[in-house]
Amino acid sequence: MIFGGNEFRIITISNGIANGAPSNLVRAFELHDHYCPGVTSGVVLAEYLQKAFPFVPGGSHFIHSVQAWCKEDAIIATLNTTPGKSGYAVSYSTPEDRTKWLPDVQNAADIVYRYNPETKVWDGIVISFDFGTTDCPAYGNSVIDKLCSDLWYLDRLDQPEQFIQVLYQFTLPAGVEPKSYARPGIDPMQMLGLTQ
Repeated sequence: MIFGGNEFRIITISNGIANGAPSNLVRAFELHDHYCPGVTSGVVLAEYLQKAFPFVPGGSHFIHSVQAWCKEDAIIATLNTTPGKSGYAVSYSTPEDRTKWLPDVQNAADIVYRYNPETKVWDGIVISFDFGTTDCPAYGNSVIDKLCSDLWYLDRLDQPEQFIQVLYQFTLPAGVEPKSYARPGIDPMQMLGLTQ
């Protein structure tokens, strides 16, 4: 192989940059080591949060992924929230776990919490991401198919509401922190009353 098996990385990243990928997306695929629709979904999620659920100045935020995919690396790179800074957690829910979630939240991707230093209370939202349908033809080559999708999403980064849905809004009881919902063996969806 000419590029030692790195063709996918080289083709997707170089084409993303050539087609105007913004710096936050470039940081995301640098961390993730390639450019795929999953990375774009994380940047879109971060853009949505900055528009529709902005973090309170002087406050903090905590993101808990309940269905992890490539988006995690992009959210971390874009919002600068990491497990090491006590701002990110991942629960690897299984299809069986999700059957226990209420029907309206079975597509939940992330729980996003924000802290208001004035009220000293955390509020939050549970959100889903819908990849939708691109207008890309089936090329029969997975690299080209993913690249077409990458470039399709790239043209829609400023339309995050097209892909994101808020499934549930909540406020945590006073004195309760999101990390309580991210401990081992805890189902955060159950803690939020979203299981049956």
